[in-house]
This record gives sequence, C-alpha cells and structure tokens, in this order.
Amino acid sequence: MTTSRVKKIAAVAAFAAIPALGLIGTSPASAVPNAALQQVGVPAVGGCDAVFNAASNWAGVAYGGWGLSWAQWINNGAGGQVCSRLLVFDASAVDWYAR
Repeated sequence: MTTSRVKKIAAVAAFAAIPALGLIGTSPASAVPNAALQQVGVPAVGGCDAVFNAASNWAGVAYGGWGLSWAQWINNGAGGQVCSRLLVFDASAVDWYAR
C-alpha cells in the first residue's frame, strides 16, 4: 500500500471517529463517511477555476471540482457568490473525490 493511500485511510478513520462534531458522520449500517460540502470565497481573478486553498485539500482530494454557487455566510452574512464543491467517499476505491 502506498504512503498516500495509507494517509487517506488514516484521514478517513480520523474523520469517521468524530461524528459528534457534525463535520462527517457515519451511518451505522454502512460505516461510510457522509459527503462534505466545502465553500470558499470566489477569487478576485480566475473565478472558481482559480481556487487554490490548501486547507480544503484534506484526505488527499486533488484541487479542483469547484463550481459557482451562492451562500448566506459570505459578505458578513449578507450573502453572495462562493465557490463550492462536494467531497464524496467512494467505499469501493477507499478514496475521496470532488463532485
């Protein structure tokens, strides 16, 4: 098993162990982590294609997969455009991907 794969599995195990935080939980029946929505402000140049946020690159998910959407939290609660992506766990591949 590659070091990268081991890190991904360790990250999945760590997130699955903290469902009380509401970030990622597991279903007792499947023990597969729930999908996680990530959002960041739209970069001034390049739009969502230019999002480069190392803090959002957890579990080894490659950069990308960001699309333009709207959220209430941006602009001090006034709302506005943000870049969003949904991280989904693929149990058969034991890996996360952006959808």
